[in-house]
Amino acid sequence: MNKTVEHEIKRPMSHSEMECYLFNLIEKVKYFNPDEIVGINRGGMSYGTWIAHILDLPLGMYIRKGNRLMLTNESSKRLMLIDDNIISGETFTEVKNYFDTTDYIWKFGVLFSDSIVTPEVFKQQIISGTDLNYFATTVPGFYRNFVPYERARDKNESI
Repeated sequence: MNKTVEHEIKRPMSHSEMECYLFNLIEKVKYFNPDEIVGINRGGMSYGTWIAHILDLPLGMYIRKGNRLMLTNESSKRLMLIDDNIISGETFTEVKNYFDTTDYIWKFGVLFSDSIVTPEVFKQQIISGTDLNYFATTVPGFYRNFVPYERARDKNESI
């Protein structure tokens, strides 16, 4: 699936929209009461970091390639997995397949789902800050203001 082609409506997501969706997501995350926030590498790391800081929770990371889970607190049992979005459900399915084989109590959260493309069966299993009816393109330089590895990648530098 080419998610940028599937949509007739494409526009940048403003900083104020992103902040609103992030705080919507945070309110739902608080209700789950996680022991640790786990950012899904790569897109979920920035949002996971913000959520962990705001809620004063430890931050772990999950790398899909090789199913590598790195927790800050090894005693964490309730994990809030954070990704940037859910479009086709491919990442969610891979993550779900892994975490269903563990003893963790977990939920999957995203800043936004897609009202046009994301299958309803996935939306029913996640926590979402919002459900967009457009493809959120990025404002040039948007992530460069927040995520250092994006700057390095753009310059072909290592971190």
